[in-house]
Amino acid sequence: MALGKNQTPEGRRRGLLVVVGVFLMTLAGAFTAFTDVAPGDWRAVDITRAAAFVLLAIVLSVRSTSSFSVVGRNSVLDDELTRANRASAARFGFWALMLGVLASFVASIWLPLTLAQIAPVLVALGAAAATLRFVVLERSGDA
Repeated sequence: MALGKNQTPEGRRRGLLVVVGVFLMTLAGAFTAFTDVAPGDWRAVDITRAAAFVLLAIVLSVRSTSSFSVVGRNSVLDDELTRANRASAARFGFWALMLGVLASFVASIWLPLTLAQIAPVLVALGAAAATLRFVVLERSGDA
């Protein structure tokens, strides 16, 4: 049986990053609903959701912008082109985050925004932008 394109290590990594990136953006939208909770009134489920959100954002950022791996590096997945794609993804994520911060600053002139409301969206924006940029660059390298 021939291996399909998504059955290669690169294809599996790209597919997983896309799914997790979309999940992160969805979680960020859901997470902003919990900003009504007073600082001392967080339940265990709120703390768990916040911790899962932070962990997911960190994992996505690290996987799409560096070659860090707990298990060990796969030399097939860590070539020169992949390193260049990771650097480009890191720059893209940084600029997406900066534009998000500027947009939220301007929006705070007219809307009563708090840091607790906007921080999850900004974190998700930076991490998801870097992840999706990395996926797009890796996909174009296969063509």
